[in-house]
Amino acid sequence: MMAHRMNINRFAYSILFLAALIGTLFVLAITTGWLRTIFRCESFGCISLAFLYLVISALITMTFFICGVLFGPEPRLSSGLFAGGVSLIAMIISFGAVYIQNQLQIEQDWKSYEEACAKHPEICPEQ
Repeated sequence: MMAHRMNINRFAYSILFLAALIGTLFVLAITTGWLRTIFRCESFGCISLAFLYLVISALITMTFFICGVLFGPEPRLSSGLFAGGVSLIAMIISFGAVYIQNQLQIEQDWKSYEEACAKHPEICPEQ
């Protein structure tokens, strides 16, 4: 009984660690533009990268679920649901972190724009 509980704890901690690691790598991949080096995009073509990120996050979640079913402790379906659920939460948190980073970048860009318009009002026709 004690060995079974240790096996469950080891599985749970492993899933939590791996989900946090994959989520962090996912945020880094999005914010640094790793996929943009493979898939060139301009303007509206970059919207397809957003869908690709969603597909990748779904594949990560399905992979965690399948690995939980195949390699998790008994009951296997519960292990798979736990692994898939944890990875889904990690992906949601990752997208939240990317959203916050994007909002900070937009705010910084607006400040730069306003500073440029204050220094050179001729480049800002709306003022």
